[in-house]
Amino acid sequence: PNSSQELAALIKQLLDTTAETYRLRLQDARNLLELNEPAAATRLMEQLEKEILSSKCSLDVILNLNLCLGSCYTRLEDERKAEIYFRKALEIDPTSTKAQANIAHVLFIRNSENEEALELSKRAYITDPTNESVVAIYILCLGRTGHIDTIKSLMAEQSDFFHNSRLIQLAIAQDLKGRGEIEAALPFFERCLAIEPSNPHARILRAETIFLITQDELFASGKMGRISANEKHSPPLDFVEAEALVVIKALGATSDRHALMRAFELCAMANLLKNNPREAMSYCDKAMAIMPNYVQAYETKSRCLFELSDCEKAIEILQPLIETISRTGKQTLAYSSYRLANYIEAAKYFGSYIQLDDTDREWSLYLEALCLSDEIEVASEKAKFLKDSGRLTHSLEWNLSTLGCLNTNK
Repeated sequence: PNSSQELAALIKQLLDTTAETYRLRLQDARNLLELNEPAAATRLMEQLEKEILSSKCSLDVILNLNLCLGSCYTRLEDERKAEIYFRKALEIDPTSTKAQANIAHVLFIRNSENEEALELSKRAYITDPTNESVVAIYILCLGRTGHIDTIKSLMAEQSDFFHNSRLIQLAIAQDLKGRGEIEAALPFFERCLAIEPSNPHARILRAETIFLITQDELFASGKMGRISANEKHSPPLDFVEAEALVVIKALGATSDRHALMRAFELCAMANLLKNNPREAMSYCDKAMAIMPNYVQAYETKSRCLFELSDCEKAIEILQPLIETISRTGKQTLAYSSYRLANYIEAAKYFGSYIQLDDTDREWSLYLEALCLSDEIEVASEKAKFLKDSGRLTHSLEWNLSTLGCLNTNK
């Protein structure tokens, strides 16, 4: 009996030592994530996964392995793999708030199964209402599903806790920004950076917010992105570029590709609005070198080429991406085709995105492109639609009348 007890004690000691070794190596991986090195963390975790699953480790170690691998793949923007590992963790421990909240976060990022995301984040919040990460994910899921009053109630009930949490301030700001309340989001980004000034993600999100506010002001004033250095909009755009460059310097030696790419893209967009298309294009190339499949960088580069009158190259870049580009990309295709006098293509691209509340100039060019491509009947129908909708302004009607091929009374 004594020898059996000694053997059992020895086995337990060996298992405990092995488990502790794995826990320490898991912590090494977490530390790498904190240092914005998701690729290195993932390589370490994948090696650990092979070792742990081939040994007789406790479920607690395997649980933490799955949670850590899920976090690695989230940072690498592979949400499909991240979800697999987080769900494995939830199978091991159905009460794990980390697994619940992280699955909800992955679903939020993918913008899919929003009700499941809300339910999981709510369960995690009820269990652990003082966990900043859990609360932040719950806020994001509430906003995505339209539960704005619940967010406001939580903010009122836990004002001190919320006010002093970087993660929660960031989540509130992201929710407001995502819902189009750009100016309302800015103070929360500012508060987040007051709590943690060195946070690169909050810094780039604040810079993006300032950029969007400035862009909206420019478009509302009719500048359409063409400003001179002495105008009031130049200083905020200079600030946006400077902030993005700070992020690039902070993350340049890390593997945080997404934040780096966004920083280069933001520099590009700021320079485009400052009427520096060549400088903007160089930043686009750097963004595309980091993430070759990032469509927005191609859209921005094409806009730069249009500003430089290289319309053929702009079209060449965007045409293969026609199924995935945004309104901005379609707009560049339309204007580039129009400038090249390819009116059939221009009319097609204008028609793919134009809305009733678009500018008179936009509608004039669209209808002119239709007329010049012998689609006079279609142009007349569109003009009648504008008139019936009360959208045919005097300015627009005058522009259309000069075409000599439209009868707006038809």
